[in-house]
Amino acid sequence: MFFIDMQLVPGDLAARMCEMRIWLDRHNVETSGFSLEDRTTVRIAFRVKREAEAFAVRFAGREIPTDPPIRLRGRPAPSPLWP
Repeated sequence: MFFIDMQLVPGDLAARMCEMRIWLDRHNVETSGFSLEDRTTVRIAFRVKREAEAFAVRFAGREIPTDPPIRLRGRPAPSPLWP
């Protein structure tokens, strides 16, 4: 898994999520999941590194190292079957 963190302006979540969804659909990219880390940080998980990198460039995101494994939604690092 490859993780990208994005910083948001408080109150801007809905508009940014809509913008991200449009970009993901246009580029045929599927995420593996996302979590709201705090009021201003969204973490998005990708299975394909180049898709994560392209997303990070487009949305000024930051790639998160995955060693040690990252946790999403308070769970251990996702398996290939993570919902």
